[in-house]
Amino acid sequence: MTATIDTGVRTFEFSALDRVVHGVGALAQLPRLVDVISSRGVVVATTNSVLATDLVDQVRKSLGDRPVTVAGPIRAHTPVGDVEALEATIRETGADCVVAIGGSSVSDGVKIAALRAGGGTARAVVVDGVPILSESGLTETSIPFIMIPTTLSVGEFNSGGGMVADGSTSKTIVLDERAIPWAVVFDPAVTLATPRDLWLSSGVKAVDHAIETLWSATPHPYGDALAAASLPRLMSSLKRTALHPEDLEARLESQIAAWMSIATMRNTGVRLSHILEHSIGSYWGLGHGITSCVALPTVIEHLAGVVPEQVSAVARALGVDDSAHDRAEDTARAGAAALRAWIAELGLPGRLREVVDDMSGFDVVAEQTVVELEFFGQEHGGGRDAIRRLLERMW
Repeated sequence: MTATIDTGVRTFEFSALDRVVHGVGALAQLPRLVDVISSRGVVVATTNSVLATDLVDQVRKSLGDRPVTVAGPIRAHTPVGDVEALEATIRETGADCVVAIGGSSVSDGVKIAALRAGGGTARAVVVDGVPILSESGLTETSIPFIMIPTTLSVGEFNSGGGMVADGSTSKTIVLDERAIPWAVVFDPAVTLATPRDLWLSSGVKAVDHAIETLWSATPHPYGDALAAASLPRLMSSLKRTALHPEDLEARLESQIAAWMSIATMRNTGVRLSHILEHSIGSYWGLGHGITSCVALPTVIEHLAGVVPEQVSAVARALGVDDSAHDRAEDTARAGAAALRAWIAELGLPGRLREVVDDMSGFDVVAEQTVVELEFFGQEHGGGRDAIRRLLERMW
């Protein structure tokens, strides 16, 4: 079935990302990239796990005599204190470039710290679901940064970042179109030290990006094409990397497919799964990819009854033959089953009860989800009770 084109007037916005360098050995291009944007020095931002490898030393050596400062590590879920410490390091050193190495926790932290260090006030900050909008213009610039991803979460391609304050179970979300890398470097060799389950589950998060694009409330043909093409690439290449972790070609294909999955999200936005997973992840301290593993199939089943035509397009991209079904809703539900089977084949958890001890937090998570849905202007038929029922089905 050919989708109907929306003939209304729309503006498709592109991000300020300047370039993506990709391929085996792409890390060797880092000195040239830094030469374009840096004259005073570089701060390296990363995680404890990356610091345990020789990757930071490789970066130091590649940058020669240029001053390089390694900031304190950014931990999972991007604690506010880690972001503040990184901002302070950028300011104290006078660096005019940040090299970020890691996954979405690192990219989120660098987005926020680099914007602040450059003198920028975020356009919007959401605290416990309450938006705080800035009236300042966009005259200040963020300190430019280069992102070297070690996972497939590809959060670096959007202009939002999240961080968690001490004692909080919800994320503070910072939204600003300047908070995006100047360049992204995809080198599959850099990902070899990434733990297996982190690599694979972050790939499920990329699947989540593509699916959110396809069932978006504001779909776009450009986004549909990229998202639909990314899904079979992700499913195939991730299975290959699960079986053969040293396969650099498969890892690079996963990286490029993950990029495709999120390329138009600035315009198509998110509908339900990401927002629900934000709350699940921040409340229980779960990784972004793991939240997709346990939540996404159930959300597919739910939305199959809400937007069956769009979800059936998701199912077809996941490899479901719709000729075997009389209704779009049946095709859509078969897509959920196919995704569950694929997640299980990767050896990843598929139910909330596998990663959470009990159901005591369901009401809090449901309430946080409804508040965030309202902020993003998304429907949530049934309110908190409906979200709680979804959590129970995920259990």
